[in-house]
Amino acid sequence: MQTCHLVILFVLPLSILGWNQISGSELEKALGSDGPKLIASGLEAEWLQAASEAPGSLLAVDCSNHENDNFCASHAGASYPAIRLFQDASPGSIYQGPKTAKPRPLVSKLTTPDEYSALLTADEAVFIAYAPTQEQRALIQYAAVRYRDEFTFGLVANPALIPGEATESPPIPVVLCHRSNDAATSRLPLAEDSSTPKSSDDLAAFIEEASRPTIAELTVSTHARSLARGAPIVYIFAQTTAERASLRTSLHRLATGYRDSLTIVTVNPDEFPDLPGKLGLCGAAAGDEIVEGRPAGALHQLSKDRVYPYPRGRPVDPRSIQQWGLDVFQGRVKPWTPPGVTTSYDDLGPTRVAAAATRKISIANIPGLKIKIAGHRQDEL
Repeated sequence: MQTCHLVILFVLPLSILGWNQISGSELEKALGSDGPKLIASGLEAEWLQAASEAPGSLLAVDCSNHENDNFCASHAGASYPAIRLFQDASPGSIYQGPKTAKPRPLVSKLTTPDEYSALLTADEAVFIAYAPTQEQRALIQYAAVRYRDEFTFGLVANPALIPGEATESPPIPVVLCHRSNDAATSRLPLAEDSSTPKSSDDLAAFIEEASRPTIAELTVSTHARSLARGAPIVYIFAQTTAERASLRTSLHRLATGYRDSLTIVTVNPDEFPDLPGKLGLCGAAAGDEIVEGRPAGALHQLSKDRVYPYPRGRPVDPRSIQQWGLDVFQGRVKPWTPPGVTTSYDDLGPTRVAAAATRKISIANIPGLKIKIAGHRQDEL
């Protein structure tokens, strides 16, 4: 009979933890035994609830204890929380889904308006398809398997359940993405022949782009996807969940105007402890720490690998950010240079973002005036 070991790697104050801890070396022994193992980090109440129901043993490793540095680095990387499932000699697979969620089918079959409405609120990004052919349904099923840890999927047999889709005759096969965090909906018509690799690639590209929040909370998976997207990334670090939620709300209108040309994320610095230093946000000066009430930010221009830290102490509000972005765009702000590195920049003129060549910008109002420089309408970042 196989046993399952659920292991948490945490960086939480020990006084609030309600489970026993083991060392990294003891956990290595557990990982060497038979059966699948699951490594988790950063869970709290959810962990205790799972502990009361789990059939196997639950273990914990304190990653704030430097004796466990090597183990935590090899199994959790630079980000907390992280969950891995290990079985036998496999390197382990990363769980990317929510920490708490009610079980539901891989693809929910929706037959009533109430079921449709309920599924829309089940996740931050929900994909609902009208797929009348077997090939189209297989395409949706394959996507649901691929993205099961990230998104929720549903199928309707009657397109009349989808608002606005019953007006076509005959109804057009379609996939809708509903983002609950900003109430946005995106639409992708399905090809009649959905069995081709292109159909699968097109659907995957749609899923990854349509599901992207206007301002996302950074995770390991969304970070990798943001880097692959290639657009400049704006990182906003804040210590508490409430602060990050408040920033996403206050900056939402500004971010909506730049969704196509920028990737904007809020970050829990405890989950990405190495990232602030890589963005020039953790110098030796007093007050550089990212603590409650003192958010920090930076722009990473991926195309030139340049980093622009947001000035500490400057308000993190739409007006201030937009003025600073204009300064960056016009070359008045030099990129950050890591300590010990000597770099000269001879191309600090206006920075053009081709995807946003006609984006509206304004210091006083959003949206506002278009700025015209050297005969081109350009973005400030």
